[in-house]
Amino acid sequence: MQACAYVIGNGDRATRLVSLAHDLDFRVVLPFNAVADAETRWNDPPVAFFLFAEVPRLAAHAEIIAAIRRSPVATLKFSPLIYFCRSPSMDDINACLGMGFDDIITEPHSRERVAGRLQRQIGAELTYFDTPGYFGPDRRRHQRIETGRVEPAGYRRVAIFRDLATGISVLGDGEQAIL
Repeated sequence: MQACAYVIGNGDRATRLVSLAHDLDFRVVLPFNAVADAETRWNDPPVAFFLFAEVPRLAAHAEIIAAIRRSPVATLKFSPLIYFCRSPSMDDINACLGMGFDDIITEPHSRERVAGRLQRQIGAELTYFDTPGYFGPDRRRHQRIETGRVEPAGYRRVAIFRDLATGISVLGDGEQAIL
């Protein structure tokens, strides 16, 4: 795959992700150190995937995800964030969706299965939403209805397109009012 893979995590799970990234033929496979490092270090190939290893507490990834999604570098901000895990609980799935992951891939993490899932992140128009409490892919079909939830006054809807040759393009960016 003509893309860069940043692996986030440590221990055996991260080691297996590094090996999987090499098996998937990512052009570059790097350990993740900091967003500032990724902003200055990576630009070729033009798309980077952030591969997150399973952790006991998902909150451990929240700060990294927020920093990626707040990056002023659009190609970093809209990079695919993928969480690899064994068998997540519904709470973990909802937490991943709420943090802005693009996909959650459960075991088995075979080369063929993961390649197919990663391919979904490339070559199609995707919609991202930016609200006061969320930045990430359109998850309206996964939204959990909570009693007493206060809807934000507005949101920003951003259409993007990821291409392995040309990078990430912002196709449309607009403020929308929630009616």
